[in-house]
Amino acid sequence: MGIIGTLQTFNEPYIFGNNGGGPENSILMYVVYLYQTAFRDFQMGYASAMSIILFIIILALTLLVLASSRRWVYYEGGQPR
Repeated sequence: MGIIGTLQTFNEPYIFGNNGGGPENSILMYVVYLYQTAFRDFQMGYASAMSIILFIIILALTLLVLASSRRWVYYEGGQPR
């Protein structure tokens, strides 16, 4: 949940960064750039492709965490998987 929340950070960079980028886009996050591409520049196709890429990245990281959880999660009284 933490990985997904981190990758979807939107409020802080958008509100505190002079409408999304800060000085010379120094705090521009991927989700803010996606939002600007879609609703400021009206490039909906490019923004859709960006959202699919974000989905694939989140899916890959989630699967990696789930696959590795067998090594670092301890179930008391349970059989190791």
